[in-house]
Amino acid sequence: ANPGTVINVTHEKKDKEGNLFWSSWEFITITDLRDNIIELQGVGRDITEEIKNKEKIEASENNLNALINNTKDLIWSIDRNYRLISANKTFKNMSKFFTGKEITSGDYMLISGFMDWKSYYDRSLAGESYTFIDSFTSPERFSLHEEISFNPMYSTDGNIIGVGCFAHDISERMEKERQILNHNNRLLEITSLASHEIRGPVASMLGLLKAGVTTVSSVVISATTASTGFFSAAVFGATAFFTAAFLEGGKPRIVPSAEGVSV
Repeated sequence: ANPGTVINVTHEKKDKEGNLFWSSWEFITITDLRDNIIELQGVGRDITEEIKNKEKIEASENNLNALINNTKDLIWSIDRNYRLISANKTFKNMSKFFTGKEITSGDYMLISGFMDWKSYYDRSLAGESYTFIDSFTSPERFSLHEEISFNPMYSTDGNIIGVGCFAHDISERMEKERQILNHNNRLLEITSLASHEIRGPVASMLGLLKAGVTTVSSVVISATTASTGFFSAAVFGATAFFTAAFLEGGKPRIVPSAEGVSV
């Protein structure tokens, strides 16, 4: 050993109950006037809690990394100078696709043509949490619709130190909403056409009733058309006849008869 050199040693040992504990030691050699080592001095301290806390932090970081890096969602954060604090793999891959280079912590994130969102970041840096929808092309060259949330990040003393960002792919939801809207519009068109086709026959029938026709041997309403094919109605009166010549309680009286109805 070199005289005067401090040697650091971490020692792991089990106690009587079998529990692990750690100690940290510092050793230094003491020499005489001729630099001969005549003594070794050491100081040790218990660092068991420090080691356990470090292991807990590492486990938490590993779990967090596994969580954010095993999702298709984009997760990233920036500081007050618009520089990247952290990002998951999905965001890094997306950034590389648009910029052609890897991004790392500390990179300036107001990139022209890719998420140049200074106005959005500024809103959260002013304390606002909000969500908006943006569209762009994925690395696989699919059109994507992302629901993006911006939230201010606070320090322990309550000051805003950055913005936490989260983007979730809603392309499938948007496509389903588009299909439903198209379907509803088509139904409205068909309903409008069908309504136009049956308006004439229904008006004719109401006209007969208002005219006080006492015997109708056969009334046929047919509104089946090639354009709609949706509505077909027939009322046959071989044995049932209508009359509206008399009202009972404000409602038309319908009287069935084999021969007809006379007033």
